[in-house]
Amino acid sequence: MRYGLPEGLVLVGNRLSDPWRFGASQVLSVCDAFRNLDSFDGKMVTVRGVFEKKTHGAFLVAENCGVRGKYVLPGTTPSMLLAMPDEAIDQDARRPHFRMDPKSILELDRLADLSNRGKPVPKIVVNGEISVFKKFSAKRQPDGGYIGHAFGPYGRYPAILVIKTLREEQGPRPGSR
Repeated sequence: MRYGLPEGLVLVGNRLSDPWRFGASQVLSVCDAFRNLDSFDGKMVTVRGVFEKKTHGAFLVAENCGVRGKYVLPGTTPSMLLAMPDEAIDQDARRPHFRMDPKSILELDRLADLSNRGKPVPKIVVNGEISVFKKFSAKRQPDGGYIGHAFGPYGRYPAILVIKTLREEQGPRPGSR
C-alpha cells in the first residue's frame, strides 16, 4: 500500500495552493465531460464529481446524470478512473509531464481513509489531463456486469483523469456573489 491506497490504484494529482484558482464557470461536471468526451482527450480540464474508492482503484463519479452515448454503458453511471502521475498508468494512456503536489497526496490519502471507514466522502474538484480510450467497447456478461476493452478494472472505463491538482468542492468564494 502506498499513501493508504491499494497497489494498482491509479490516481494522479496535486492540491492547489490557492483553492479558489478555478472559476466556477471553468469547472465541468463529470456529466458535462461525458457529453463530448472526445473533445477533451489529451487536454487539461477541471472536473467536479464524487470521489469513490473501490478495491481496484479510485474514481470520479457523476451525480444524477442522464448522459448516454458510446462511452456510457447501459445501467451505469459515467465515471473516470483517477490516476497519479507517479503510478503505473495503463499502456494506452499518455504519461503526463507534471507531478503531484505533496498536499494533494495527503488529501487523497484522507479521502481514501474516509471511504475505507465508511464515512461520507466530500465532492471533489480535480484539475488534470484526460486520456480517452477511443476504441472503447464492452460486452454485458451473464451476471449483468461488463467486460470491456478500455482502461481500469475489467476494461470498463473509457477515460483516465490524471490528477494535477485536487481539492474538496467548496461553495462560492467568500465575499463574492
